[in-house]
Amino acid sequence: MSYCSGEVIMHFKNNEVEGGSMLLTPKETSQILRVKVNTLAKWRCHNSHPELEPVKIGSRCFYKYASVLSFIKQNTANDDQQGGNSEKL
Repeated sequence: MSYCSGEVIMHFKNNEVEGGSMLLTPKETSQILRVKVNTLAKWRCHNSHPELEPVKIGSRCFYKYASVLSFIKQNTANDDQQGGNSEKL
């Protein structure tokens, strides 16, 4: 059985782990965050962004989809944080 590009997570109940969070491969996560896979590996190695919560299954690493969304939300600057002067329509 081949375990390439997401096949591993298909063996879990509907791609979910306990708590209802879908698992993403490092490649999928890097595409969502628009960073290189190597950047994710460095963050994981240095524990730079623990909120991404990598999940190890054997020698494979995955990321919880909910954690990735939370990471985006926490690291996205809105106009108020940047001192912007945006008006609501």
